[in-house]
Amino acid sequence: MEKFSKRNMRVTPEMTADVKKMLRMMGVPVIEAPTEAEAQCAELCKKGLVYAAVSEDMDTLTFGAPVMLRNVFMPESRKLPILEISLNKVLAGLELTLDQFVDLCILMGCDYCGTVKGIGPKTAQTLVQKHGSMEKVIANINLEKHPLPDPFNHEEIHNFFISPEVTDAKQLEADGLMTWKECDEEAFVHFMVKEKQFDEKRIMGVIERMKKSRGTNTQQRLDGFFKVLPSNTGTPGKRPAAKDDKAAKKFKTGHGGKGIVKKK
Repeated sequence: MEKFSKRNMRVTPEMTADVKKMLRMMGVPVIEAPTEAEAQCAELCKKGLVYAAVSEDMDTLTFGAPVMLRNVFMPESRKLPILEISLNKVLAGLELTLDQFVDLCILMGCDYCGTVKGIGPKTAQTLVQKHGSMEKVIANINLEKHPLPDPFNHEEIHNFFISPEVTDAKQLEADGLMTWKECDEEAFVHFMVKEKQFDEKRIMGVIERMKKSRGTNTQQRLDGFFKVLPSNTGTPGKRPAAKDDKAAKKFKTGHGGKGIVKKK
C-alpha cells in the first residue's frame, strides 16, 4: 500500500517553490541545478564543499560523486541502514575506470536510453572489462541477437555524464550561496502560520531548536545523527545483505558489482 500510494502523489511547481522559500527563510542554502540535481550534488562533493551526495538515484555515482548516501530519508518503520557508497570502491570492485563504469551504466540502460536486449548486468560487466569501451562492445556483439535500442546515442550520453552542465562549486562558495544564514523569524512565522496554517507553538519550537544548533561551535559528525553499524572485515564482496536491505540488493544486482556497498 505504501509503495503504490507514493505513485498517486505529484510534486507541483508550487510545492517546490514553497519548500525553497521556507528553507531560505530558515537560513538554509538552496542551490538550483541548471540541469540534473544529481550532477550538481556530485559537483559539490567533488570540490569538497560537502561530504557526500544524498540520493536514491544511482546516477549520482555515474556523475562522479566520490561518496553517496542512500536511505537517509527512509521511514524509520522500514528499519533500513544508511548506505555509504564510495565511488573508488565501486570502480575497484568492478575493475573498471570511470569512463568504463559510465559505459557499463549506459549499456544496462539509464534515464536517457533503453537497455540492449539480452544483455544483463553480469554480461555487460564482462563485455566492458573485455573490450574496454562501448564502441568496441558494439563492434563485437551480435546485433541481431542483441539489438540496440533506438535511439542509442551513447557517445552523447557518455559525455553528459562525464561533463554535465553544472554551476561551479567554487563559484557558488565565492558568491556566498553555500553559506548558512540566520533564520528570518518574522518572515518564517508569518509564512508557516499565517499562510500555511501550521501551529504557532510548533513553529516557535523549530526556531528554538535552530537557535540552539547554531549556538554550537563544533559541527557534529555524521555518526552523531545515525547509529553506526559494524562492517564485516572478511573478504570484500561477501557481505550478506539483510533480508530487508532491498536497496543494497538492488544496487548489487543492478550494477553487476560486488564489494561495493558498505553499511553505515
